Amino acid sequence: MIAFESAFGRKRGGSKPRVVELFAGAGFFSYAFQEQGFKLDQAYEKDKSAAATYAKNLGNHIKVCDLTTYRPEGRAEVLIAGPPCQGFSSLGQRNPDDPRNDLGLIIPKWAAALKTPVVVIENVAGYLKSPTWEKIRLRFEKDGFETFTWVLNAADFGAPQRRVRSFTIFSKIGEPKIVSKKSRKAKTVRQAFANLPAFPSKASSHFTLPRTELALKRIRLVPPGGDIRDIARIAPRLVPPSWYETKGKIVDIWGRMRWDSIGPTIRTGFLNPSRGRFLHPDEDRPISFREAARLQTVPDSYQFIGFASDIASQIGNGIPINLGRAVATSVRELFE
Repeated sequence: MIAFESAFGRKRGGSKPRVVELFAGAGFFSYAFQEQGFKLDQAYEKDKSAAATYAKNLGNHIKVCDLTTYRPEGRAEVLIAGPPCQGFSSLGQRNPDDPRNDLGLIIPKWAAALKTPVVVIENVAGYLKSPTWEKIRLRFEKDGFETFTWVLNAADFGAPQRRVRSFTIFSKIGEPKIVSKKSRKAKTVRQAFANLPAFPSKASSHFTLPRTELALKRIRLVPPGGDIRDIARIAPRLVPPSWYETKGKIVDIWGRMRWDSIGPTIRTGFLNPSRGRFLHPDEDRPISFREAARLQTVPDSYQFIGFASDIASQIGNGIPINLGRAVATSVRELFE
C-alpha cells in the first residue's frame, strides 16, 4: 500500500495509530486494539463503575461523562464506538422510540472533530437495518468516507460462545479485510473453563451470587444441555405459572451448558438462570463472573470494579476480545 502523509503528519508504518473510544464500557474493545499495536489516547464512558474497570486495566485516560454534552478534544487515527444496542437487539423490544437509539448520531461529529480517517462502530446485527445506522452512513459518506460492513460470529474467531455482532467501518484510507477462523473447530466450554481455581474464589472473581432454596431445587433437576422443560417434566409444581401461560414457548431458560459444546451468548443477566442457558455444566449454580469473562475471552488478569450487577453488565455488554482482536488486526493493516 502506498505511504501517505496523514492530517497528523504521519506515514503508514510509522508511530502507533492513536485510538479514541466512545461508549467504552469496561474496555474490552480498547484492550483488543492495544494488543494489536494501537495507542489508547482517550476513552469516554457514562457509567462510573465501567469506567473504573477500564482505568484499572488500561489507564486513567478514560473520562466519565455524558457524550451528548461533552465537547470533543484532541486528534486520533481511529475512532471506535459501541453505542447502546437495546433498541436494536432481537432480545429486546426493538423500540424505535428508545432514546438510546440516537446516541450513535454523535459519532460522525466526533470523527469530524478528531479528524480521524477510520471509524469502527460495533453493535448487534440488527443495527445495520435501523434508521439510526442509515443516518450515520449518509453523514459519513457525505464527509468522504467509504462504508464497509461485517456481520461476524465470535465463535469463528476463537471465542467459545455464539455471539453475532455487526461492525461498520468508515474509512478514507482503503478497505479493511477480515480473516476468520471458520476452518478451525470451535472452542468448547470445557476449554474455556480449564485450569480455573476451585470454586468459589473471590480473589479471581470465580464466584457467583447465592440462590434461593426454590432456585436450587429447580437447578438440581436440570441435566447437561437441559432447560426449564426438564423441570416441568419432573416437578411441574416448581415451574413458574407464567411459563405455562406462554404454552411452553420459552425454552432457553433455566438452561444448563454442556462441557463439550460451544457456550451461549453471554448477556448481562448471566447471574440469573431464569434469563438463559447460564447454568454450569455439572455444578448446581450459575456460571461465575470469571467463567463468563472466559467465554468473552477476557484474560484472567482483567480486574472488575463495582457491585455484582455492575460487573455482570460490564462482562455481558462487552465485545469478546478475540473478536475485537480480529477487527483491530484488519484495521491495523490499513496503516501499514
